[in-house]
Amino acid sequence: MSKMISLDRLNCDAQDAKQAKEQLVLASRILANEGMLDGLGHLSIRNPENPKTFFQSRSLSPEFITMDDIMEIALDGSVVVGIEGKKPYGERILHGAMLEARPDVSCVFHGHPLELIPFSVCKDLYLKPVMNYGAIFYNGYSYYDDSDVSSGMIIITPEEGERVARAMGDKYACLLRGHGVVTIAENIPQLVVDTILLVKNAEVQLKIEATGKEPKLTTSEEGRAYRTIMHADNALLRLWNYYVERAKRAMPDISDLKG
Repeated sequence: MSKMISLDRLNCDAQDAKQAKEQLVLASRILANEGMLDGLGHLSIRNPENPKTFFQSRSLSPEFITMDDIMEIALDGSVVVGIEGKKPYGERILHGAMLEARPDVSCVFHGHPLELIPFSVCKDLYLKPVMNYGAIFYNGYSYYDDSDVSSGMIIITPEEGERVARAMGDKYACLLRGHGVVTIAENIPQLVVDTILLVKNAEVQLKIEATGKEPKLTTSEEGRAYRTIMHADNALLRLWNYYVERAKRAMPDISDLKG
């Protein structure tokens, strides 16, 4: 059995490039293992040694990412350190634009959890904090519906990346119409936990919607308190370790990664 990791630094921030890459690999495997990512979708983390670049895998399904697959990319999407013969994700542009616009965060997730799609396409069906899991996004959610027709709704141009970043504003989650979601956070453990809790909240809300009943929502004050609690070391490390161990048991090839 793999050893439990011990991230005792404040907020689990990556301390150097190596640790950032390890966290990126672990997070990719976790979110694939938990059904948040399939063959598509991707994550990124800002380089703690150079905030003008970020780390991201080469174009590869998240379930198979290893340390050898990580590239260093500038915020404008240009590849700083690549891998010979391998291509980066086209939507790296989205990640760079988000990190450029939000210096308060260091990592970005983009995926297509099916539980969230109805909220991106149905008029008057708004994602709501029906439980404290959803309340972690206490200041609400953003919506993006300004895709370039020629792009097939994929975020691959600087202009569209900037539009998504503007749509995100001061929020931590943005639903893309008929496409998926972007979540951002201060560090990788927060990103993983927040994204999983967001999808769980959506799943519960859909069940409530099916009953036709009106839920009593969590308040922004309750949500702010919950976010503070869940991002404190004790709760955050408890969940991060839980998901790391689940991923390592399902994918033994990452058992040596410490994060």
